[in-house]
Parts: sequence; structure tokens; C-alpha cells
Amino acid sequence: MLTEQNSGRYLSAEWQRKRAQAMIDRTRFSQQELDWLEVEEHQGRGEQLPARNRIESTPIVGEPYARERRRMIDIRDRPEAGGRD
Repeated sequence: MLTEQNSGRYLSAEWQRKRAQAMIDRTRFSQQELDWLEVEEHQGRGEQLPARNRIESTPIVGEPYARERRRMIDIRDRPEAGGRD
């Protein structure tokens, strides 16, 4: 039988919801709660590194794309990420 003491908490909607909140902003939780939610020291700081959203494009080989060069693109601009087309 799963309980909160033996990893049953992972199945709890409350645990998942609180952990997601703590991963965004850990300041809303006590250290005891962060331990229970298994949020590590470097997580939930609300810091975003802009460089993590940039990737280098991979040009398609062959005509008519042979002249296309590698370039840096922001993945947040992609339509599936809710950005512009």
C-alpha cells in the first residue's frame, strides 16, 4: 500500500500541484515543505537564463536550401511554443 511516507505522495494531485508551484517560486514554502516536495537548493529560484531559449538552426542540405546559413533562433518564437509564425 502506498502512503505519503513511502513514495505514495507522487500520486497525489496536491503534491504535484505544490511541487510545480515550488519549482517556480520556492519562497512561498518552508524548508520542511521543500524537503517533502523534493525541491533542491538550485530549483525554484525564478531565474531564467535567456541563453537557454536560443538554439543554432541546422540548414537543410541540398538545393535550393544550400545557401542557407546557420543562425541563432529563439525557440519561444516558434508557433508550437505560442510565438509568432
